[in-house]
Amino acid sequence: MRKLAFLLMVPMMIVAVGCKKTESTTKKSTNTKSTKLDIGALEDVTITQGGKSTLKVTITRTEMPDAVNVELKGLPKGVKADKATIGKDGNEATFEIRADAKAEVGESKATVVAKGGEVSKEKEFKIEVKKASKAKDE
Repeated sequence: MRKLAFLLMVPMMIVAVGCKKTESTTKKSTNTKSTKLDIGALEDVTITQGGKSTLKVTITRTEMPDAVNVELKGLPKGVKADKATIGKDGNEATFEIRADAKAEVGESKATVVAKGGEVSKEKEFKIEVKKASKAKDE
């Protein structure tokens, strides 16, 4: 009986002594803050051939010290807008949208694209190009 008890205790002691806690070699990030970027509500844009309009873009960011580059993509044929950069302390940009005299008439969707650091965000808005009225003879 003593032999049996001894034989059972030896493996249990080996397991107990051999089971020491090991530390993981994977380093966990101590930065628990996450970088976020969002685009606020966008107004619909209506523009006349040969005319101008504006679009105000407001961003919200969390833990993003970088400037944010913003541009409008997918504008109708004949409609243009310059790119904008929102500085690290800013939160909005106003785009001047220009339609040439032969801009494509109709409603369509375009996209605001905002990029800061490794984060980007996109949001659609509606844009309508109206036909220019003909000059009336006086």
